[in-house]
Amino acid sequence: MCKTTYDEVKSNYHDQANKINSQVNQYQDEFAKYEKEYNDYLAKIQNADSVDSKVIWQNLFLNFGQGSKLSVQWNTKPLETHQNQTNGDDNYSYDFEKALEYSAIFNGSQSGIVGTATWEIPSGAYYKNLDGSKVRIAKIVSVLKNVVADGSNNNHVLVGFFNNPTLHAFSSFASSVDETFYFYDETGNLINFKDGTAWLGIASLNHWWGDGTQNSHDVNETVKAVSGAKLYTPNGSISLSDDETTTQEQVPATNLGGGTFGVGTKDFSGFAVAKISNGATLRWAKNGFNNHGTFHWDDTRKTYVASDNETVFTDTTNNINSWYQWAMSTDLYGMAKTIKPPTKPTVSYNYSTVIVYLD
Repeated sequence: MCKTTYDEVKSNYHDQANKINSQVNQYQDEFAKYEKEYNDYLAKIQNADSVDSKVIWQNLFLNFGQGSKLSVQWNTKPLETHQNQTNGDDNYSYDFEKALEYSAIFNGSQSGIVGTATWEIPSGAYYKNLDGSKVRIAKIVSVLKNVVADGSNNNHVLVGFFNNPTLHAFSSFASSVDETFYFYDETGNLINFKDGTAWLGIASLNHWWGDGTQNSHDVNETVKAVSGAKLYTPNGSISLSDDETTTQEQVPATNLGGGTFGVGTKDFSGFAVAKISNGATLRWAKNGFNNHGTFHWDDTRKTYVASDNETVFTDTTNNINSWYQWAMSTDLYGMAKTIKPPTKPTVSYNYSTVIVYLD
C-alpha cells in the first residue's frame, strides 16, 4: 500500500487552494474591469442633457420595421373605426396617407387605455445583450392611454397606427396622448433591456407658423418621458429620408421645460433620442393654432379628407392640418456595443480518504 504522509496531504491541499484562489482572483479582477467600463458609461450619460452618437451603446435594432404585421384592439368604444387593408405596404414615400392601416374616431377626451396595437416583427429585429448574444424581437405592443382632445373638432379625435412600427402612429385634434411600449421575444416574454443599451430616435418634432405667416399662432409638436425613459438632445443634426432622393434635416430637440422636448425656433423639424426600459411611457403633445377644422373618412380613397373632399389629412399645406405623427427609429443614432463579461471559473479539486502514516 502506498504511504502518504501528513505533510504530503497538506502540501497537495495547499497547492489546490492556491490554484483555486488564483482563478477566483483573476475572475474578480476581470469582472471588476467589465463592471467599471459599464458603470463609467452610465455615469457619462446619467446626468447629461445631450449625448453624442459615438457615445451611445445602441443594442436595440428594429431594421426599419419593414414587413411587420399589425393588429389593433380598441379598448374604448370609438365612434368609427377604419382599416386600409394595405397588406403590409409601407412604401409611404409616394402615398403616405394610404400607409395608415388602423384608425378610429373618438368622441372627445378618453381616459385610461384607449387602444392596443401589436406588430408581429419579421426576422432582422433583435436586442443584443452585452455579451454579444442576440434576442429576436418577435412583437412590439403599443398601448395608447389618456387622450386629451383639443381644437374646434375635439368631439372627433382621431388616432391611428401605421403598418410599419417605425412610422408608428398619429393623432389628430388631440393635445396629448400617452403611449407605453413593450418588446417581446419569441417565447412571449418581455426582453430585459440593460440600462443604457436600448434607445429610440424620436422624429419629427415640428414647429412652424399655423398658416405659414408670422402673423398667426405657432404650432409645436413635443414629446415627454413619463416613466421608464430619459430624453436627450442629440449632438448634431440628423437627415431623414422618405425615399432614395429626398432628405430632411432634423435639428436637435431641446428641453423646453419640465422635461418636454421640442424645437424652440419655428420652421424646423426636431429630433430627440430616448434611453428606454422595456415598458417605457412617452407623452406625445401638440399645441397650436391649427387644431381646428374637420376631416371625414373617404372609403373610396381609404383615407381622411377635409370638407372639400380633396385635401387629405396629411397635407401640411392646408390650414386645417391637425395631425401629429409619432415616428421612432433605432437605426439612426448610436452604435452597437459588445463587452463580454468574463467566464466564471470552473473550480475542481481532488479529495480522497487516505490512511496517513505518521513518522
